[in-house]
Amino acid sequence: MSADITLRHGRLEVLFDSRLGGCCTALKYDFRDAGEVVDILRPFPDGSTDPFEAACFAMLPFSNRLFDGRLQMPGGPGLILPLNCDRIEFPVHGVGWMSAWTIASLSSHEVVMGLSHTPNDHWPFGMDCTQRISVTGNSVRFHVIICNTGVTAMPAGLGFHPRFNLGPMARVALGAGAVWLQDQRGYPVECVDVQGEPRVASFADGPAHRMVMNHCFADWSGRAVLDLPERKLAVHLSASANLRHLMVYRLSGNPWLCVEPVSHATGAFSLEMMRSPVHGARLLEPGESLSGWMDLEVL
Repeated sequence: MSADITLRHGRLEVLFDSRLGGCCTALKYDFRDAGEVVDILRPFPDGSTDPFEAACFAMLPFSNRLFDGRLQMPGGPGLILPLNCDRIEFPVHGVGWMSAWTIASLSSHEVVMGLSHTPNDHWPFGMDCTQRISVTGNSVRFHVIICNTGVTAMPAGLGFHPRFNLGPMARVALGAGAVWLQDQRGYPVECVDVQGEPRVASFADGPAHRMVMNHCFADWSGRAVLDLPERKLAVHLSASANLRHLMVYRLSGNPWLCVEPVSHATGAFSLEMMRSPVHGARLLEPGESLSGWMDLEVL
């Protein structure tokens, strides 16, 4: 397993690789009484060098897809950015996961990593980025800051991409005001009100185990719970107030699930109908910063 950073505190151990997108390669929980260590996140596959397969990575300066490669710009026709992942037909999840990060400071329970991005084809704006990951007790916090170092305004967003292990009886619950319906290519087509009780999805064997998800929830409550009854534990996910969209993604039969707090809806930077602050589209002026955090607590 690729890693050059190990953080430990309480029953948690978190591994990172600054050379592969500054990504988290494993999050482990130690059942001391049972003598068992459980992978909370799907570990980075042995032998892989693809950071897109990481247990968790930061998405910056945008999350999800730029449809047709288009990056909308105020007062202009926009820019067309090249593909950055050979398995997806659109540019996806920004450039942080593609880049080597520099370790700025490291202790037994906290690491700070930095990335100074020079404008290139994949992101034609300069920016300085910081990741601070800290472990306290049974909780780990992922915190990201983006600063526009250029001389023009820059579209900016961020998010986190944790890939949770699923047991045979796993359930995830979340509260949200709406969910985006999408077409076969993943384009958002309609936002549907889902006010009421928290949404609950079960991954038990049977039809639900074959469930396919690729949903962007809007007006998310900021909290989600992944219950793993066969492990007698639960993972509580929470995020900063500016991450109020939530992507939930799973391929049929996969033993993992992505639950991704993000600052903007899918398509907010590439589709005219989504270009609105209510969908999270925003600009960073020169010298301005954007930050956000995600907590994972194991109980």
